[in-house]
Amino acid sequence: WFPIFLPASMLPGPYFICAVTDSYGGIAEEQEDNNSRCTEGTVLVNTHDLAVTALSGPDAGFTGTSISVTSTVVNNGTGATGTFYVGVYLSADSVITTADRLIGSRSVSSLGAGASSTAATWVGIPSNLRPGTYFLGTIADFLGGIVETNEANNSLAGGTIATEVGADLAVFRVNGPTTAIGGTSINVSYTLEGNAPPRI
Repeated sequence: WFPIFLPASMLPGPYFICAVTDSYGGIAEEQEDNNSRCTEGTVLVNTHDLAVTALSGPDAGFTGTSISVTSTVVNNGTGATGTFYVGVYLSADSVITTADRLIGSRSVSSLGAGASSTAATWVGIPSNLRPGTYFLGTIADFLGGIVETNEANNSLAGGTIATEVGADLAVFRVNGPTTAIGGTSINVSYTLEGNAPPRI
């Protein structure tokens, strides 16, 4: 036994598996019509084709906080997939790629032929993100674990989200006694300063 690679571009359907000896015709033979043979039965080849069809999320958010993003992925192929992951991104433009800022993901354990998966994903807006307006985007199978007939429909850009600086807390002052005895308690106080984001 040895492995045979099936191209991702193969059309779905039943195929015979055949073997041909001297397929390049380099050997002169007395009889050439017995050089090939096929299996009696066929192997059914199925395909996968994941596509993101919908994406929604808030139009504003603060760094260091979480938002909910809802995405829909459908399998346009003829066979069920294994586990894959749907990544959520922030992008400066509407072309979503794995080079954009990944802010979260969700897993799909399996998706049958013609089936879809819709779910909300809580993702975090990074605290070090530069404030501004970004496109929300998602990519199905962003880790590339599923072989597909079409990889061009795995991503989708949603609406834009305006991000602002979130809360920034700092310890301003700490007070305590100047002397203490081991094995006893002391009273201390501290002062926090910072800004908290307003409600959206």
